[in-house]
Amino acid sequence: MQETDKGKRKTVIVGEVVRDGKPLDFSFKNIRNLSDIITMEPRSGERLPILHEEPIEEKKEISQHLLPSPRHEAPRAGENEEMEEEIPKQTKQAEPFKPPQPPAIQKILAEHTTSKAAANSHHGHADEHTSAIVKKKKVKNMTTSLVLSYNIIPDLTGLIDIITKVMRNPLSLKWIDLSYNHLTTISKELCELPQLMSLYLHSNYISDMKELLNLQDTNIKSLTLYGNSIDQLPGYRLYTITLLPQLKRLDSVLVTKLEIDNSKGFSHKINKRRLPKVENPPVPVVPKDPNAEEEEQKENA
Repeated sequence: MQETDKGKRKTVIVGEVVRDGKPLDFSFKNIRNLSDIITMEPRSGERLPILHEEPIEEKKEISQHLLPSPRHEAPRAGENEEMEEEIPKQTKQAEPFKPPQPPAIQKILAEHTTSKAAANSHHGHADEHTSAIVKKKKVKNMTTSLVLSYNIIPDLTGLIDIITKVMRNPLSLKWIDLSYNHLTTISKELCELPQLMSLYLHSNYISDMKELLNLQDTNIKSLTLYGNSIDQLPGYRLYTITLLPQLKRLDSVLVTKLEIDNSKGFSHKINKRRLPKVENPPVPVVPKDPNAEEEEQKENA
């Protein structure tokens, strides 16, 4: 518990409230490999600082540059006090003129004032030296969403290691948007994210129902797969709900009680070794990298 003084008001920090911060957004970045985000600035959200390897000589120059210069003097003692003294103080109001009173009346007034002050203190009235206490909770924003949509990511190899270099609290991820990429498989590394609740995989190239088995050990409640060739398979929705009974929403549509009941009966008929898949599924076409074309032109010139 922390205490801070502000004038006569005392602020007491009684706890901490953690809120979801802005999503870490890497959408529309033309990402061809997931590892590219390690050295990439996001469109929005807060990421870990990008670490650039520098030559040893440059590091020495930087360290010498950061040494304190003798020209700069340390702040003098009392400067902070001067700043505090600059805070405007409340001016005392002029007291009204009081005519002189006889000794007997002065004695009565003094006794009346003393008894009134004692009564106020007895009833809990604060005096001038008693400061008001304000209880507050410290608010902390934490990034819990990662957006990687509209890129050319082919797979999620090394997912956990990569996001550890980008996010402050990677295990706090609740939502990942991987829509509109070139994914053909679903990484089992997603099971290592205990807080993951929502996963967007729509508009990719997933064509085999066996890929859904890699999500069975997750806590995902909301999943999107529409726009993949897998959604054209007969019984696609029933298969998905049966293989992932933890789902509450599939393709932005709530899972109904009837679907849950049907999946329980259907689970005894499923052979996980022979799950359906799309024959001759569409293959993602990777567009040419303009930077690579420029390098080739320079080499040929």
